[in-house]
Amino acid sequence: MGRRREEFELSAFEKWLTGHGAIVEAPTSEWEVIRFWTKAGLQVVYRNAKGFETWPAEATRLKDVFLSGQSEKLAPVMARKKRLRGKVADLLRRDGPECWFACGVVFEGSDDERATIEHLCARCYGGPNHGANLVLACEPCNRKADNLHIASKVAIREKNLAERGMLPALAESEAS
Repeated sequence: MGRRREEFELSAFEKWLTGHGAIVEAPTSEWEVIRFWTKAGLQVVYRNAKGFETWPAEATRLKDVFLSGQSEKLAPVMARKKRLRGKVADLLRRDGPECWFACGVVFEGSDDERATIEHLCARCYGGPNHGANLVLACEPCNRKADNLHIASKVAIREKNLAERGMLPALAESEAS
């Protein structure tokens, strides 16, 4: 069942976008309502001082798809992956070559197609697109984590570590 136009909520639209593969970024000015990447490229919605919003044609089309309750694959073409390669390399240096969720996948470098960037605090919850909020994850783990709260993401990681026998044992005093 679709949503009526009057029921449009930007946060729900952002969650729908990310759930369908789009990359939602933080606005770069006070005039931006939403900024996101899809297979059609960068879409930016602006609001002027009087509150009037300007929606590009593609963003308007996607808003209509969202409101109708339909689905569409939106993942951007990864020519953009070149831009992300530097971030991937930084995360590899900082965290090592394994999927953050400790599933056992080891990345072979910044060109490894299995490496995706995961926001620990999801964008739909206001998580920044900043290195401190980013980790590398394999695609299956990234999909599983989706827009979960950070505590749920940490729980997935701890479960995987425990299953692999990699969680440190609790000290006697901590266990009681």
